Amino acid sequence: MNCNIWVRDSVSGCCQVLAEAFHDGYSWVVEALDHHLSESILKCQSLLDSDAAVREDDDAEPILHMSLMEVLNSVNFYLIYRPVLRSARRSIRHIFETGLEDDFDQNGLLWDVWDRLKEVAGLRWEAREDLAAQEVTKCMNPECATPERALRQCSSCSNAYFCDPVCQRIAWRLEHKKSCHERRGMAFPWDETKPVLTTHIWPRQAHHRPGYQLLLRGG
Repeated sequence: MNCNIWVRDSVSGCCQVLAEAFHDGYSWVVEALDHHLSESILKCQSLLDSDAAVREDDDAEPILHMSLMEVLNSVNFYLIYRPVLRSARRSIRHIFETGLEDDFDQNGLLWDVWDRLKEVAGLRWEAREDLAAQEVTKCMNPECATPERALRQCSSCSNAYFCDPVCQRIAWRLEHKKSCHERRGMAFPWDETKPVLTTHIWPRQAHHRPGYQLLLRGG
């Protein structure tokens, strides 16, 4: 099996698992960004041909292209959440500071998706600063009688504000507990990702490596 095809298949498999995890909540996105997801994706561009010239018997490259795009688009989608936006900003700043983007082919297949992510992150950050300057955020306890106090941010989801611990406890019982857990996401069962891998990745590897047949059969 061609080494490049093997590497592309492996990276595609990782992307598919990440994409499945991202569907379960933004905490997975934050975790991935904080562990250099963006930097890793940029480095993967070397596995893609800028002219998209792919041999007819090699579908590993288009699969990898789609997988990388899916992950970046998922990050873009979650930029509405403050924790994801902060992590994305740190990641983008690190890429600028290290010059990693200098080696990124702007005519390559991933550039448009990456450039759009940067643009959206910038717009979201500007909107966040505008809202902070206008002081429009209010205590999210529906029973709060003193909404003009200085607010504290929920340390779990970073998307809710309360004027004191009492309001936070009341809102937690009323509605915030459910929404907080839903936004952060829970661990996903392995069986939810297995169909993705068996559909797109493992059959190719099993064809070239007989040992993978045991994995596909569950052995």
